[in-house]
Amino acid sequence: MVRPREGTRVPRSTLFILSILVIEVVALSALVWNSVRILNSSHDQLIESSADRVNDFLSRSVAPALAASQPTRVQAVLERLSEGTNLEYVRVLDREGRTVASRGQAPPEPREDAHPSEAGPEGVYDASSAIRADGERLGTLLTGHSLAPGRAFTSQAKLQNALIGGVEIVLTILATLFLGLSFTRNLRRLEAGARALAQGDYSHRIPVKGQDDFAPVARSFNDMAANLTGAQRELEEKNRALERQARHFRTLLDGVEAVVVEGDPNTLQLTYVSQEAGNLLGYPVTRWFQPGFWEEHVHPEDRETFLAGVSGHRDAPGSFSLDFRMLHRDGHAVWVRAINAVDRDEDGGLILRGLLLDVTKEKHSAERIIYLADHDPLTGLYNRGRFQEELERNITYAQSYAHDGALLVLGIDRFKYINDTLGHRTGDHYLHAVASALQDAVSEVDVIGRLGGDEFGIIRPKATPEEMEELAGALRARLAQPLVESGEYLSAVTASMGMVFFPRDGVRADDLLARADVALGTAKEEGRDRLHHYHEGAEAIGRMRAKIKWEDRIRRALREDRFRFHYQPIIHLGSGAVSHYEVLLRMETEDGELVGPGAFLDTAERFGMIGEIDRWVLENAIRVQGESRRVGRPVKLAINLSGRHLGRSDILELMNSAIEHQGADPRALTFEVTETAAVENLTRARQFIHTLRERGCRVALDDFGVGFSSFHYLKNLPVDMVKIDGSFVRALDRDEFDRRFVQAMSELTASLGIESVGEFVESGRIAEILEELGVGMGQGFHLGRPAPRFLEGGVPGGEGRRSAGGE
Repeated sequence: MVRPREGTRVPRSTLFILSILVIEVVALSALVWNSVRILNSSHDQLIESSADRVNDFLSRSVAPALAASQPTRVQAVLERLSEGTNLEYVRVLDREGRTVASRGQAPPEPREDAHPSEAGPEGVYDASSAIRADGERLGTLLTGHSLAPGRAFTSQAKLQNALIGGVEIVLTILATLFLGLSFTRNLRRLEAGARALAQGDYSHRIPVKGQDDFAPVARSFNDMAANLTGAQRELEEKNRALERQARHFRTLLDGVEAVVVEGDPNTLQLTYVSQEAGNLLGYPVTRWFQPGFWEEHVHPEDRETFLAGVSGHRDAPGSFSLDFRMLHRDGHAVWVRAINAVDRDEDGGLILRGLLLDVTKEKHSAERIIYLADHDPLTGLYNRGRFQEELERNITYAQSYAHDGALLVLGIDRFKYINDTLGHRTGDHYLHAVASALQDAVSEVDVIGRLGGDEFGIIRPKATPEEMEELAGALRARLAQPLVESGEYLSAVTASMGMVFFPRDGVRADDLLARADVALGTAKEEGRDRLHHYHEGAEAIGRMRAKIKWEDRIRRALREDRFRFHYQPIIHLGSGAVSHYEVLLRMETEDGELVGPGAFLDTAERFGMIGEIDRWVLENAIRVQGESRRVGRPVKLAINLSGRHLGRSDILELMNSAIEHQGADPRALTFEVTETAAVENLTRARQFIHTLRERGCRVALDDFGVGFSSFHYLKNLPVDMVKIDGSFVRALDRDEFDRRFVQAMSELTASLGIESVGEFVESGRIAEILEELGVGMGQGFHLGRPAPRFLEGGVPGGEGRRSAGGE
C-alpha cells in the first residue's frame, strides 16, 4: 500500500512542472500581446489546452489518494497543487457524484467543458475531466480557471508573442522529454519488480534514490516484497508443522491394532483406511477403496444383520457398534467389532467414521466358556451337571410315554495304577482315548458324559435289558482294542459298568446315579470288566447303607468337630526357607483314625454336606492364622477354595467376619482356586478374585496347565501365584516335553509378575530343575510332608488335636 506523504513540502517535479506551466502562460500572453489576431484566433484553444493539462495533472495527482479512499489526503493534494494558480475553484467528486474534496467557491451549477468564449462575466472558465487509475474511472475533477490573467497579458503580448512562443515550445519539448524519460524509467523499474514477484522472487527490491514522487512507490513496493517474504517463510513453517502433524497422526493410526475407517454411510464407499487393514483381512489397503469392498467381504450369513445395523443410522448423526464376520483373503472368517460414529462433514453431509477391531479370539473365548459350562474340558463330553440335566429330561420323557430308559455308569478298571505309574499326563491321554472309543460305540440318540475321574455315564432314552447288554458288550469290545490318542498307540483297557432303568429303579437323577454307582461297585468286586444291573436286594441295600453310614459319619464329625488340619510347606527353592503352608483336610473316625479327603468328600458332595465342610475349613484356617499372630509366631496359610464358592456373597461375608473376629492378617492368607473351577465361570471368578485382593488376601491358581488354554485365561485372572500341576513336574528329570512346558509357564508368569510353585517335587533333582527353569517355589514330599504342626513349632492353639502322617 502506498503510504501518504508527510508534511506540506511540494515535490521538486511538481514545482518544475508548475514552473514550466507558468513560463508557458507567460509566453502565451506575450504572443497574444504581439499578435492580437493570432491570439484572438487561438486564445480559446490555448485556454482549453492549458485547462486540460492542469486538469490532467491534478487528476493524476489525486488519483492515488482517491483510489485509497483518503479524502484528507485528496484535500491536501488540492491545497498544495492549486495554491498560486489561476484556479478559482477545484472540486473532486467520487463515482457517485459526491464531493470528496474542494477548494475555492464554485458556482451553484458549474458548466462542464464549456468553451472559453462562453465564459461568464466573472471571467471563469469551467472544465471537467475524469479521474482514472489503471484504466478504471475513480471520479470527476471539476475546475474553474480564471480568464483575467489571460486577458491582462493579451494586451502586453503583441511584440513578444513570436519569441516567447518559440521559447515556450522549446522549453515544453525539453520538459516533456525530461519528464517522459524520468517517468518511463521508474515504470520500467516497477514492471521489473512486479515480474519478479510474479515469478516468486520475493527478494527483489527497487532502488530508491532521492525523494522524488517515485520514491514512496518504490518503498511501498519494497515493503510489500518484504512482507511477502515473511509471509512465505511463515507459510512454509506452517506447512512443515502440518506435515509433521500429519505424519504423527498417520503413525498413530497405523500403530493402533484396529482398522480406522472413514466413508459414506449410504454407499459404504470408504474414503480412508489405516494400514492395519492389510493385517485384518490380508488385502492391501488400496483394495479397500474399491466400490463395494466392505459389503462384499462381510460374511454372507452376517450381511443382512450388518446392512440393517448400518441403515438404521444413515439419517442422523449417532454412535453404534456391530459384531459381524468378515472373510479373510485366505477364506477363513474373522470376527470384527465395528465401533462407528456418524457425523456431519463441512458441507452438512453425513460421514461414517469408526474402528474395526479383530475380536476373533474374544469370540472364541466366549464360545469356549459357554462350551465349558456344559462340557468336560478334557474329553469334550457333557460334564456331570449337564449330564444330570439330560438324565432328568429323559426321566420325564420316559414317564410321559410310559416306557423305560437306561442309565449306564462306566469306570475304567485300575485307572489309578495308570496314573500312579505312567503319570497324570498319560492318564489324561487314556481318558481322552476312552471318550473317543465310547462315542464310536454309542448310537446317535444316546447321551454320553464324563461324571468325574475315570467314570463315564451313558443315557439311552428308550431301552430294554437286552439292548443294554448288547451295548455293554460293544463297549467292552471297543475298549479291548488298542486305543489311539494323537497318533500314539495306548494299551487296551477294561471297564466295569453299573446299570439302572428309569422310571423302574427311580425317578430322581441323584437316586439313579447313586444306584448305578452301587451297581458299578458290585461289578468291580465281582472281578471287573463286566456289567451289573442294580437290584433292590440285600447286596444293593448293603451298599446303600454303607454310603448312608459314611453320610452319618461325616455329619457326626461335623457335629463333634472331628475334622483336622495338616500343613504342607511351600519352600523357596533358592534359599530353602518356608514361604507358607497349604492347609490340608483330614477327618478323624470314631476309632481315632485320620482319613484323607478322598474317602469322604465325594459322599459329602453327593449328600449336600460339602458346603458345611467348606465353611468349617474357611473359619478354622483363619482362626489358626489369627492365633499364630497372637502368640508371636505368625504363619502364612494357603486355603483351598471350592469352585462352588466363586462369586458367593455369603462366603465373602464369612471370610470378612472371621478375619475381624480372629484378628487374622488378610495379607497372610492365600486362597487357592483350581483352574478348572475358575474358567468354568470366568467373569464370576475374576470379580471374586478382585474382591479377595482388595481385602488384602492373595490368590493362587491351582492345577495350572491342566485341561485348558492356560496361557490365554491367565491374562483374565488377576492372580498372585500359580501352582504348576504335578503331572508336569513329577517327570521333569526324564521328560523333555514337560521341561519345556514348565519353562514356558515359568517365563510367562514371571513376565506378568506372578509367582510360580511346582507341585509334586519328589526328588532333589526335580527341585534343581525347577530352580533352573525359573520356578521360585516348590511343594512335595522331598521338601516337606504334610504334618499336624508347622516346621517352626506346634500349631498355635492346637492343643488336643490328633496328628497323623501321610498326605
